[in-house]
Amino acid sequence: SSRQYIVSLGGACRLINAYLMKQAHNYRKRRQVSAVCMREKVAKKRAGCYNRYMRFTELKSSLSSDPPSFGYYLTGDDEYVRSRAVDIITGGAAFPEFNVTTLDEPSSGAVLDELNAMPVMSDRRYVVVRVLSEAEELSGYDSSPSPTSVLVVCGRAKGKRGDKKDARLTAFLSSLTEVDCSPVDKTFVFRWMAAEGKKYGAA
Repeated sequence: SSRQYIVSLGGACRLINAYLMKQAHNYRKRRQVSAVCMREKVAKKRAGCYNRYMRFTELKSSLSSDPPSFGYYLTGDDEYVRSRAVDIITGGAAFPEFNVTTLDEPSSGAVLDELNAMPVMSDRRYVVVRVLSEAEELSGYDSSPSPTSVLVVCGRAKGKRGDKKDARLTAFLSSLTEVDCSPVDKTFVFRWMAAEGKKYGAA
C-alpha cells in the first residue's frame, strides 16, 4: 500500500542518487585525464615533437603547410592507402629517379648509408623501406637526423616478444611520425572521387 510505495520510492531515490554520484565521479575523472593529456600535448609542442601521429587523410595538408618530418612510419592494414601515402610523401622529390630510393628488407646500416647520402640537384631525398627488421645502426639517429633525407618505413618485421633487438626497433619506430593507413571512410572516398573527376573534367 502507501507504506510499500514510500519504501519503493525511497529505494528508487537511492538508486538515482547513486547513479548521479557515479556519473559525477566519471565526469571528474574524464576532466582530470583530459587535463593531463592537454599538458602532455603542450609539452610535446614546446619540445617540437607534437606531430607524432596523423591519419592518412591529414597527411597531404600536413605536407602542404609544414616541412616533412625526418621519418614516417606507415601503420594500418590497407595496402592501397599505404601506397598512396608513399606517393604523397615522395611526391615532393625533384628528379625522383635519383632522389627516391626503395629498399625491400635492408639492414639498418644500409638504411643509414642511404639517409646520409646527398640528394642530386635537389634539397631533399627520400628513402622508402618496405620492411625494417632491425634498427641497430639507427640508434640515436632521431636526435641528429640528416636534414636532407626523409625516411619512410612501410612495415616492420615481427620479432620475438622480449627480444632486445625488437625493443630497439620499436623504440626507433616510435621516434618517427606515425601515419595511420587504415581504410578511409566513405566521405573521404567520395570527396576524392569528386576531386579526381573535376581534375579530368568529368561532370
